[in-house]
Amino acid sequence: MMRKILIIEDEIYARKSMKKQLEECLESQEYKILEAINGKQGIDVIQQEKPDIVFTDIRMPVMDGLELLKQMRKQELKTKVVIVSAYADFEYAKSAMRFGVQEYLLKPVEDKELRECIGRLENEEQQKEEKEVRTGEDSLTRYIYERIFSDKDIEDFVNRNIFRRIFRQFQVMVLYCEKGQEIETGQLYEWLSQSDEENLFTGFRLLKIQNYKYIIVMCADCQTGFRQRNLIKSMEKAGKLGWCGVSEICTEEVEIKKAYEQAESALEYKVFYKDKLLLFEIVSQNSKRNYCMGEVQKERYKIALEKGNLEKACSILNEIFKDIENGERITGKSLEVFLTQISLIYHQVSGILYHFQVLDFYSIKEIHREMEEKTKEICCISRKKKVGGTDEIIQSMKNYAKENCSGDVTVKLLAEKVFFMNPAYLSHLFKEKTGESYSVYLKQIRLKKAKELLQKSTCSVTEVALITGYNDTSQFIRIFKQETGMTPKKYRNEKQRGEG
Repeated sequence: MMRKILIIEDEIYARKSMKKQLEECLESQEYKILEAINGKQGIDVIQQEKPDIVFTDIRMPVMDGLELLKQMRKQELKTKVVIVSAYADFEYAKSAMRFGVQEYLLKPVEDKELRECIGRLENEEQQKEEKEVRTGEDSLTRYIYERIFSDKDIEDFVNRNIFRRIFRQFQVMVLYCEKGQEIETGQLYEWLSQSDEENLFTGFRLLKIQNYKYIIVMCADCQTGFRQRNLIKSMEKAGKLGWCGVSEICTEEVEIKKAYEQAESALEYKVFYKDKLLLFEIVSQNSKRNYCMGEVQKERYKIALEKGNLEKACSILNEIFKDIENGERITGKSLEVFLTQISLIYHQVSGILYHFQVLDFYSIKEIHREMEEKTKEICCISRKKKVGGTDEIIQSMKNYAKENCSGDVTVKLLAEKVFFMNPAYLSHLFKEKTGESYSVYLKQIRLKKAKELLQKSTCSVTEVALITGYNDTSQFIRIFKQETGMTPKKYRNEKQRGEG
């Protein structure tokens, strides 16, 4: 069956451009690409066509992207959604993620980034389908899922009674795997089954909530600790790096959500412990101190970043981490809040949206190191703004393209070797000031040079291609024809006839 993608974008050029980009990226796959000009029309198309993936802008007339997400949640439309926006807006991104957005891409979206995004979504869908075959998506598993994630009152008396009969006492575990070391659902079932062979279908329920995160509801008895430890050992033996957050023992189905939140909370303490099994009742007792950056401290840090004063900014950052590490351990929630505060400061100063999560780090020291790197990066951006100014940076980028168009010129190369800036920020800056991406500008420079060479020199088409940065002659001919409507050879012949 042909899969469907819906593009929701009010600007016709951007919509058609993305459609063309998707068609090129998916040329070997069967996809029908649909279009809508705003969220209201998008909802109608989703209801009628039931697309597999929706790519939507945020800021649109009639109904914007966030209202679209609210309506989709309200109407329980399960389509995967990807936000595609020109704005690295922290609050918008946070709101979008809260409504279940799978991905957040910044314009201009590179082909590789788009392919990887679709690949991830397809992979998630494929794994979901494999899971349904493996488990049958039994009603009890769905009941547990709804108990955890739905805000509605659950009046499922049949599954409530089944749950009570199976899980007289239970614990909820949240398993988090190192990204890139995800575990197949079938493999997890095998490991869990080895620990509980007598109760293969009644001793636990497994829910996959992300590629790298699972929920396990497990019967609690005198063997539970052994099963939990055995799961960690099985992962380590397979070379998989992961952590398990474990709730307190519960006895009522109404406690499922609370138990899940306890397990999630326990996971946030992974930066404080070497142990891979994190029991909520232990870690929460050992970490009771709340922490929040003071307003004065935040303002001092922000000012140092804006001025590009690296020494001062690092000194303040050291003070902050000294506050965090000294004395009683802070709570996992406090650490999450701190990372959100830091992200917001970085966004306000640089315009770059960073995503920091406690689960992505091994220790407080690693968080400190990462913040130091970002501090250096943002101070460098601030100094560039102060010394050269935006217009000078843009002009320098243009000059570099003109002078080096025969070589391998990319925004990444310029950012890392010439301007010492964040590639995403530099790309965004150029697009914002010129109205076009750097790759488009570079292509125009190369084509202009190619036209001059074809008209005024005796170089062969292959030589012209190499001089203008195209190692593949066929690619050069294809791009030249797309832009001018004729091949390089025909262009040369027509120009020579005109002069003759």
